Amino acid sequence: MKYTIATGICGILSLFIAAESASAQGLMNEVPYEEKREIVTEDGWKLAATYYNIRSTEPEAGAQRSVVLLLPNDRGNRLNWEGQTGAAVKLRDNGYAVITLDPRKYGESQPPPNLRDPVKELRPLDYANILRYDLEAVKQFLFEEHQQKNLNMAKFAIVAPESLAPVAMGFTVRDWKKVPYQDAATLSTRTPRGQDVKALVLISPEVNLPQISGKSALLQLRQPAFDVAICTMTGAEDEAGMEASDLIHTYLTGNKEPASEDARMFYKQVYPKFGDRGTA
Repeated sequence: MKYTIATGICGILSLFIAAESASAQGLMNEVPYEEKREIVTEDGWKLAATYYNIRSTEPEAGAQRSVVLLLPNDRGNRLNWEGQTGAAVKLRDNGYAVITLDPRKYGESQPPPNLRDPVKELRPLDYANILRYDLEAVKQFLFEEHQQKNLNMAKFAIVAPESLAPVAMGFTVRDWKKVPYQDAATLSTRTPRGQDVKALVLISPEVNLPQISGKSALLQLRQPAFDVAICTMTGAEDEAGMEASDLIHTYLTGNKEPASEDARMFYKQVYPKFGDRGTA
């Protein structure tokens, strides 16, 4: 089933953000790699991540390479995406830079040593902090890789299952609302500080969390000023996922099914005969 999800994600992202095909450019000595990384947040969490990319002897080979962040299932971790048949490897082999992440209280993430709240269960505030701190720390990592010409952070996609879907929606709005750098006289000519998230893939999504309104995010993301493509992926027998997917597309387009004029930006993928949720 990992292969099915991986294939579906690759196909969806190919519609929205192009992969950088190193082989098509005739680059030599390409070496695919994966590295474990520790991403430290502003509030002190140490997040486990795995970074997938391609090294090349060609200068600036990755400067136009799109990047995909894979977030975990509920009750899962980044390993759901890994392994030789997993989505991370398949996306990397299709020309994307990829990060798999354990946000706070997922997988191998580690709290600050002085944390007063040792409770392992996710609370509403934790989801808000994933949005505010964890995903911002990932963006800082991407900025550093962007500066090294290893990827293009302006072609950024987030794949978010279940309860992390509204977190990804909220972060995308936050990213697009960042004030541009003060490096030019007029707003239209200044360098964007954000506006890097170009695609969201929401798998068996939830819509709202106690401290995060997916509805509010979606009603903003539907506006033409937010140039973000959004796809939902659900099994036809996953009743909760189908209901949430219908609601998401109603907020985005006014209809449960995207009309033809919305198809470039908003897309619904339904897998017949599947009732499992998330990457399952």
